[in-house]
Amino acid sequence: MKKLLFLFTTLLLISCSSDENEESTQTFLEKYDGVGFLYAMTQQDLDTVNYGGSVGDENGYFFSNTVGNEVIYVEEDDGVWYCDVDIAGGGIDDNGTVEIIENSATLVVKITQDDGYSWTITFSVSDNILKANDSEDGGFNWDFPKTDKSNPCD
Repeated sequence: MKKLLFLFTTLLLISCSSDENEESTQTFLEKYDGVGFLYAMTQQDLDTVNYGGSVGDENGYFFSNTVGNEVIYVEEDDGVWYCDVDIAGGGIDDNGTVEIIENSATLVVKITQDDGYSWTITFSVSDNILKANDSEDGGFNWDFPKTDKSNPCD
């Protein structure tokens, strides 16, 4: 009788426990739906890049898992917000196309301009920091902290 009780208890514990180590099957766009990541420009940034605006102006990305799957690049210039790149169903400001290459734990998009020039951007998140790695001209790596702000382009 003790063996049956032990066996029953063991089976009950095994069937009721959850494996928290299982990998999530949630895609990047599902996980970061409605989430934004913004970087505030510093004086050093303004001195080293061709960028108008002021110290504290922000730029970054917002993600949406709508039917079109959107990656929206936003840029602030002296308090005015611009939505420069809207990746939704393959569009990019009407001067090229965007293709989502991978939407798993990371997001990879390929941007092709009308003149045929193309590059990829790989997005990943670690410790609430979005890493955007761009393959253009040897690539660049930008880090964008997660923000509680809502998308200024909605």
